[in-house]
Amino acid sequence: MYPDKLSALVVETAEPLRELSGRCLRTAKRVIASAIIGLCIGTAGCQPQTSWSSPEVKSPDGTWLVYARTVQNSGFGTGAVVTDVYLKRTASMASPAVILSLTHDYGLASQSGATIHLTMNWLSPSTLQLSYDGRADVGLEVVRLSNVTILVHDQSRNP
Repeated sequence: MYPDKLSALVVETAEPLRELSGRCLRTAKRVIASAIIGLCIGTAGCQPQTSWSSPEVKSPDGTWLVYARTVQNSGFGTGAVVTDVYLKRTASMASPAVILSLTHDYGLASQSGATIHLTMNWLSPSTLQLSYDGRADVGLEVVRLSNVTILVHDQSRNP
């Protein structure tokens, strides 16, 4: 039926190869679908949620705005509660700058902004004082932005 042995070998092995490649393709599709579903489910609860925001506080001359926001991040091993303080020039379209970032106890998340007793006071048009009660770790502290001097006071160390 086959004029030479090579043709017979090609015909005999072609069908099992098609079957094998079909199985591999189905397996690959299943793995990709499972990975996509797992990624969607795994990240669904990991979006940061703002749990507290302060009112904006204007500098005495009205040039600057300062405000704070507490965000609760969640995820496998990445949960954190972070309060960031932002400073923005009122006449600018630029994004506000983070001038203080405090990480604090995940257990206090429901009232996290209030529990560190964060206060923001303008001592003059160019001096801003930020105070907190010490139950937080400072991740970022800017001491000067443009013409504004920023004083950070941990009330638990020097009441």
